Parts: sequence; C-alpha cells; structure tokens
Amino acid sequence: ANLVAFPNAAFMVALDLATIELGCKYGYPVIASEAVLSAGGGLRSKVQNTKFEVSRDILKHGVSFLFYEMDVYWLKSPLPVLREHSEDIVVSSHYDNAWSPNIGMYVARATPGGLEFFEIALDLLQQTPETHDQVVFTSLRDKVRRDFKKSGPDWKAITYLFKEPIPKEPLTTNIITTYSLDTLLISAQMRLQLNEHTLAVHPLCNMPLMSPHGKKMMAKEVGAWYGFQGPSGSGGYYKRRGEKRRYLLLDGRAWSGLSTIMNLGEDYGYYHQPGTIRWTLATLVVLARRTNRILVLPKVAGDESNGYVWWQLDLQTVEDLVEIRETNFPSNPKSWATDDLPYNSV
Repeated sequence: ANLVAFPNAAFMVALDLATIELGCKYGYPVIASEAVLSAGGGLRSKVQNTKFEVSRDILKHGVSFLFYEMDVYWLKSPLPVLREHSEDIVVSSHYDNAWSPNIGMYVARATPGGLEFFEIALDLLQQTPETHDQVVFTSLRDKVRRDFKKSGPDWKAITYLFKEPIPKEPLTTNIITTYSLDTLLISAQMRLQLNEHTLAVHPLCNMPLMSPHGKKMMAKEVGAWYGFQGPSGSGGYYKRRGEKRRYLLLDGRAWSGLSTIMNLGEDYGYYHQPGTIRWTLATLVVLARRTNRILVLPKVAGDESNGYVWWQLDLQTVEDLVEIRETNFPSNPKSWATDDLPYNSV
C-alpha cells in the first residue's frame, strides 16, 4: 500500500475464513465478503460476485478507489498516471491485446456513471453466472463505448462469448466513460516483459501460486517480489546475515548455467539431452543440503534463448529438501544492495 502511495488506506477482501484469521492475526486490514458467510456457490462465483459487489458498495458511499488482485506486484506508484485520467472506469490491458481489458487492476470513480457500470455488471452476472467476469466487464465496456460514440457493434455481437444469451440489452441512464491503460504500464501476460514505464506486473498463469510456472516465481524473476523479513531481520528472503547468508551457485561455460545444446565431448555426447539438467540439478540439491546452503537456480541455455530450469522441472519436491532462490536472485539489488551488506560479503 505504501509503494502504491495509498498509505493507511488499503484493505483486503477475504473470500474464506482462513484469510480473515491470518489477516487479523498479523494486523492486516481485512474485511469479510458476503461469500464467506454464504455456504452456496463455488470459488469462481464467489470471486466474480465479490469483486463487483464490493466495487458497487464502495462507490455507493461516494468513494473512488483503486482495485487490484493479490497477484499484481507493484514496482512503483500508479498515482501520477491515474491523475491524468478522469474517466469513470480506468482498466489495465493484456500485453498482447490493447483492446482486451485485464480486470486484475482497475480504477472506479464515485460518479453516477461509475456506480451504474457495476450495478449493470452485477445484473449481467446474475443472468449469466457461467460467464467469466472479465467477459462481462469487457462486453459492458464495449457497450458504453458504443453508446458514447453513437456507433459500433450491436448487442448480440458484443455478447457472443456469454454462456447464456442475454436477449435484452441493458439500458444506461448515464454517460459512462472508460479508458484502457497502455499495455506497457501493467505487464499482464504469461512471460512477463518489463520496461522503464512498467508500473506493475500481473503474471497470468493457470497454476497455483506455489507451483512451478507459478505467479510467485514469475514475480521473483522480474524483481517484483518483496519476500519476508525473517526474525530480527536476520533470516529473511533477501536480507540475511551470517550463517544464514550462504548460497550455492553454478558457474561454468554455459553462461553461468546449464545448456541443452552444449556437447561436452565425443566421449559424453550430451547434445540436446534435457536429462543432463535433471541429474545436474539433483547434484546441486545434494550439495546445497550437505553444506547447508541456499540453492540459486541456474539458467538454461537453449537453441535460441536462455530460460529457467523451473520451466522444465517440478521444483515443488526440491523445496522440501533445500531452500531455493530464483535465477535472477544474484542480479536483484534487493539481495545485496545495502550499505552494511555489500555483494562481496556473501
């Protein structure tokens, strides 16, 4: 919240009792959604309805707000950019499609148009509960843009992705203005790409947070993860001291990493053999465990580009044996760039 420049003004909306208990235990501002008290409905319906219900209720109280999902990792404050826009709805976009809203982050203004947008969105969700909330949001955005410009596709064309047909087009009583942020500002994609203008990253992965290819690992690799501090600041994710600050890194001919294309000699013949990555990583895990060190994952050189070992191997079991760090850990200033812990002190 402080990085986003909303100090003492942020709160989490919990979808389950466990989140409420953790939030209360560690002093985070958290509120229970209606989904927590409701026994019916699956997780998907709870997420979809809660997002729009809370948005509507905040706007009813005359408060404009910034919403973002928990897997959006901020690099710097969006306030300077948001102050340039006064539209009712400001939403991020998918990296590969500027016309496709990504509702992992949006701003809603406390205006008649902003409130009506979410009232209609909730009504549409109730009529077509199997339709993804992002599809509903996008379709409604396209409708109000058409109404504002007095031209555009008809309602049937706008709602062709709805799971259930909505024959009657909702009527708006207010002019609702919308704006989609530049795709470079919020990097929302499977393979995150950053630039000097990037405000936040939103990893779009189908797997859970802790799994390989997970959103947490993606955020770590691009330097958007902040980790934990640890007891007394001595054993945190990035900030560590003494014996807790011992690492194992692989160095070698393959650009300080492994290679699937490097032939190590005619007697070995490891050309294009992913199996070499598996037993090399197994050796590194044993060494890290034996010497009580944190394993920094090596990169993998392929035919056309460098990649990550966690693209190819399931590291979930590795984490049960040793503590690991992402491939870009050594080049991340959060790992060492302090006055009292320079890089050569590792």
